[in-house]
Amino acid sequence: MNNKTHVGSAEASLMLGISEARVRRLLSQGRIKGATKQGRVWMIPLYEGMPVIIAGGRGPQGTWYKHPRPVETCVVINQRTISNQLEAKEKRATEAENRATVAEEELEQERQRAKRLEELLREAGIDPDENATKV
Repeated sequence: MNNKTHVGSAEASLMLGISEARVRRLLSQGRIKGATKQGRVWMIPLYEGMPVIIAGGRGPQGTWYKHPRPVETCVVINQRTISNQLEAKEKRATEAENRATVAEEELEQERQRAKRLEELLREAGIDPDENATKV
């Protein structure tokens, strides 16, 4: 939050959205409320965050900002970091899929071994269902 109470002519021109020359002209005409000159520098007070310009008596109505503009938000995105993180996640997902595939293959091999063992027991005349240990 900006807690300034006074600004110079250049900053006032940015806040009002008009040229520095126009601000200097308004200052010389005494049309900026509360403005004082200190040495070579104009000190322009801020009222609710903005300089106040007194309207002229003749001619078209002036156009300038009367309320502070909202601050523009700039979001900086580091694309390299994001892409590296995505690549790392994809790599971890691929590795997890590979581990799952290997585990499934090992399980299938164990099932085949168990089936072969049952066949060998039956060939030897032993009933594998009767001699199985119950867990």
